[in-house]
Amino acid sequence: MSHVTYQGKTYVCAEDKSLLNNLLDHGVFLPYSCMVGICHSCKLKAICGAPPAYAQQPLTAEEQAQGHFLACLCFPHDDLTVERIPPPVPL
Repeated sequence: MSHVTYQGKTYVCAEDKSLLNNLLDHGVFLPYSCMVGICHSCKLKAICGAPPAYAQQPLTAEEQAQGHFLACLCFPHDDLTVERIPPPVPL
């Protein structure tokens, strides 16, 4: 079991479920659509701890370097503190 902190609350996460499914099970709303890493709508940023590398594979090198990862592909084995990524500001 790992502990994931999101929006100031810490949740116990089962290792056999994605972070997205763990948070949804705890009643936390996260945007999502495909649940398989294609749409990127569940993208989060790790601010403490490192997400598993496979949760970052679909992302650009720049996004990976910034700690971004996809919650639907993240099966956390270690503790993480994460935050939502603000949507880009339209020009």
